[in-house]
Amino acid sequence: MSSDLRVIIFGYGLAGRSFHAPLIRATEGLTVTAIVTGDAERTQQARADNPGVEVHASADEAFSHADDYDLAIIAGANSSHAPYAMRAIGAGWHAVVDKPFAPNAAAAHEIFTAAASR
Repeated sequence: MSSDLRVIIFGYGLAGRSFHAPLIRATEGLTVTAIVTGDAERTQQARADNPGVEVHASADEAFSHADDYDLAIIAGANSSHAPYAMRAIGAGWHAVVDKPFAPNAAAAHEIFTAAASR
């Protein structure tokens, strides 16, 4: 059994594809296990770039497999950052969130509080 952290990337646009996925693939101890994208073209690209990766068509689908992942990279639409961070924390995952991290200070504080309590 591998001791690598199993990473799920939310979003496979510029940030997910060009920044996060290559760095994860190059980092010992991390494995890109799944990618979340509802776009057919990005799904094809995700599979080509990351052979064997599971692709989820929605966040709800991904969160239904919460036990399969350890770390979420949240690189989708800006409006998804804070809600997905909260869901990732609730699922027991570590989370890295692209900027903007949250829409306002209150939402950022809520995320920090949730993470600290886990």
